[in-house]
Amino acid sequence: AWVVYGAVKPSYEAPVELRQVHPAPPASLKVYNKTFDLATLENPVRNDILETLAKDRDAGWGKYRESVAAGRDIYYQNCFYCHGDLLDGKGHYAHGFSPQPINFQDPTIIPQLQEAFLFWRITTGGPGLPVEGTPWNSAMPVWHEMLAENDVWNVINFIFDYNGQVPRIWDPEVSKTVSGMKDEVLARRKNIMGRDLYRFRCEVCHGEQGAGDGVAADFMYPRPRDFSLALFKYKTSPGTELPRDEDLFNTIKMGLPGTAMPGWGLQGRALLSDEQIRSLIPVIKGFDITQAWPPEDADEDAFDDDGFYTKTDFRVIKDVEPLNGQIAYSEEPIEKGKAAFRKSCSECHGMDGRGNIRSGKKLEDDWGNRIWPRDLTKPWTWRATQSLDTTEKERDETVKAIYTRLSIGIPGTPMPAHRAVEEGNQDPVILEDRWHIANYVYTACGKPPCNPRMDRWSAAGNWKPNCRQVWMTSAGKRRRR
Repeated sequence: AWVVYGAVKPSYEAPVELRQVHPAPPASLKVYNKTFDLATLENPVRNDILETLAKDRDAGWGKYRESVAAGRDIYYQNCFYCHGDLLDGKGHYAHGFSPQPINFQDPTIIPQLQEAFLFWRITTGGPGLPVEGTPWNSAMPVWHEMLAENDVWNVINFIFDYNGQVPRIWDPEVSKTVSGMKDEVLARRKNIMGRDLYRFRCEVCHGEQGAGDGVAADFMYPRPRDFSLALFKYKTSPGTELPRDEDLFNTIKMGLPGTAMPGWGLQGRALLSDEQIRSLIPVIKGFDITQAWPPEDADEDAFDDDGFYTKTDFRVIKDVEPLNGQIAYSEEPIEKGKAAFRKSCSECHGMDGRGNIRSGKKLEDDWGNRIWPRDLTKPWTWRATQSLDTTEKERDETVKAIYTRLSIGIPGTPMPAHRAVEEGNQDPVILEDRWHIANYVYTACGKPPCNPRMDRWSAAGNWKPNCRQVWMTSAGKRRRR
């Protein structure tokens, strides 16, 4: 057991060899039962596109779009877990690796490399690196065992296209042509809005008709939202009402932590402007086949043969879940909240909110997908709840968001509304107890009421402690928590 432990335990010691960020590739590469000369190897798919483009512009661009689309599908079925939804090296598994997955958005990395270099790295993965490139074990798989040769070249084309970059090409004429194609692509995307923007950024997950069946959907937990049923989990509108436009906007802009839904408008790394995000809202509403979003007096001629509403005068929800009766955050409400939580919430979330379900039930959402209760002690998994404000304002806004989630529930999941959704019915949990529970849940995530300057999470999901506790270990060393 000791020998096995020694073999598998991670090491953070500096390597004996001097690591090279981009180690020199070998002279030749043997994959796909072929031998490639990496000094002269060029992207055959790109060359075919350029040859076709020189003869027939429309046909050439058609081949280019086909290659990029094929590469996109391969990427989101195989690569995004590590390299991220946004190709920024921040996939779900990224933080568990050393070295971490490469950031394809970094203009100082990919554009400085030849496509032959990328072909070598993708096809041979971590085991194909020379000693100088592997001070730690790279988790990059040997993709030539799983992907066809053209799949690899298409993925390379997609990576450059998605980020608006071009590879290093020695032939000046070819480089000029490829750069010209890049400039044309970026010019088309400069003011991209609405349905075109959806196809570019959203379709791969949410599907062509918004049914949550994109090429990446089967590989995600939770699955992407199905817009066709007009059922949304995270909203601030009361009861069973549709979400407000602000709810849809905030979900797109801030993303949903702990899922594959990225924050498209996060400050400092926004890929979409506020105007672009707003242009997606009528697109999302337009996928509805339940006739929930069209006006109640919509004419039947405004619907096409598939049941989609063809106009844009969708309903706009204004009502907001009331936040009256808020109870100030202090020790007494927290204690009352703990008792109320264990009475009303522990069957699913566990006695201490860790998501360790006690009922023994197998929970599923309305689509039949297996789901688990939220571990409330991990605020980085709170979706559309954690405020990004600072100090006491952050605490107050987060408590309000918890209260709202508790009152409304999470539609489409076993998380019920704890306020009566129909007038005249009794609240499953009275108003005071809902505020008590909200205060307690805020504390349960590890944010003690020891100081008004509470700990918080950054937009990037990094712990940013403001309330620090320092204590002495048995060895007399100072440690910071």
